[in-house]
Amino acid sequence: FRKNILIFNFDIDDNIEDWMSSGIPGSIAYKMLQDIYVNSTHQLEIESILGDYNKSISDIIPFSLQREISKKENKQFFLNGSISYNNDVFTIKTKLYNTNSSKIVVEKIFESEDIYELIDNLSFAIRSDIGIPEKHLDENIDLPAIEVLPNSIESMKQYIQGLIKQGDGGGQAIPYFEKSVEIDETCAVCYFMLQNAYVMNNQGDKRLGAIKKALEYDYKLPERMKFLPKIMLYWETQEPEKMTKVAEMQIQLYPENLIGY
Repeated sequence: FRKNILIFNFDIDDNIEDWMSSGIPGSIAYKMLQDIYVNSTHQLEIESILGDYNKSISDIIPFSLQREISKKENKQFFLNGSISYNNDVFTIKTKLYNTNSSKIVVEKIFESEDIYELIDNLSFAIRSDIGIPEKHLDENIDLPAIEVLPNSIESMKQYIQGLIKQGDGGGQAIPYFEKSVEIDETCAVCYFMLQNAYVMNNQGDKRLGAIKKALEYDYKLPERMKFLPKIMLYWETQEPEKMTKVAEMQIQLYPENLIGY
């Protein structure tokens, strides 16, 4: 019952900060990675295919193109939505679609004053709606959003802006990732992205420190990602045998997770 879903940026009202268009759906997709039976991807991760259509990771993608991209990405489902904010309450409306038929599977409305609560509720509901069995939902590891994501709105904002800048190219992502870990020094995924930004922008000498911090807080990473900081550490310390052993262990535990290969 493994399921694949692509989540697109949400439409936002004028009183919503721009980063939330990507940040909220992106956070939902990331939180769902805790479920090994869900392959969830967000628009921030598909900049290459978006470029084929002259679209960017920050754009709102037309519905017909959402379906086309989801087909090319071999996703069974795709999801879009909108965010509004009134009287101190966030309202998120979502539509889940079957990619093959392009028909709506379900429409839902979620309301809360707490962004993290919304991410928790949406990630659970989406997994249920795409057909993950109730028994698995009850038994699967599902840490709260505030544990696996940057633990404050400001640190999340900096982290998401870093992802957006990274997708746009250049070295502009680094200051945002650095600010995110300054605000939340326990954010494992922030360190993970920071070390990558260092490597991509000729600052590899700073990479090892970020890798070690990601390892220190690796209990906040989805199980399928926990091996990556270890592999990077052994790469940096030139220990290929240990690196290979970790990769082989990952493949044994999660053979369907292609990252291990």
